[in-house]
Amino acid sequence: IPTFVALSRFVESQGLSAFSQNYPYWYLGSTPFKYLVGHLVPILFVGLHKTLAFVSLFDISIYMIAFSFLLSSIGWGILADRLSVSRKIGIFVVIILVILPWRYLVSIGIDETSFILARNFLPFVLLFILKFLLTRKTRDKYIAVFVILLLLLVNTSILPILFVSIFSLVLAVSFREGKIRNISDQSKTSLILLMTSLVVVTVWYTPSYWFTILFNP
Repeated sequence: IPTFVALSRFVESQGLSAFSQNYPYWYLGSTPFKYLVGHLVPILFVGLHKTLAFVSLFDISIYMIAFSFLLSSIGWGILADRLSVSRKIGIFVVIILVILPWRYLVSIGIDETSFILARNFLPFVLLFILKFLLTRKTRDKYIAVFVILLLLLVNTSILPILFVSIFSLVLAVSFREGKIRNISDQSKTSLILLMTSLVVVTVWYTPSYWFTILFNP
């Protein structure tokens, strides 16, 4: 959380031009600022801080994290409901996720704020992907690509979790009447969604960003 607050303060002091600068306080000032944090959340937090000047960025982080955990529990519950076709299972998932303490302790103690928010936004992204896999409508396809794009603009570190989650979703959708059906088609469709979002988001992050991540020891 302190890391995210420090980066948000840089956005607050420099404005949107911060994303075109190198961050002067880490790695001898050699790293582009937009490599260090997702872009949507710092802008949102700075806007909230200007509106609620009496609330610190630290407090805003805590409040937003707490709120995101509540939304996340509801999102996973809805997803469990849709996949199992059981309201009871959905409610059970919501209750379990609300009361399990490890989610809060690990996130607040270790994880960076924008990554926590990205992870808690994940079930809603999966819901939109699920809707497209079931309907195959063009409109649902564009919405799915858009929400994946938003997730990556929050924090790209969510990408490995997103990939595993989409694959798990494909397995769940393909499993019918005790057999796995059309998994190759569902996998191909989901991969197209993910790759389309990655191509679009690369316009912002630039190819060198992914190159830096891939070859970072």
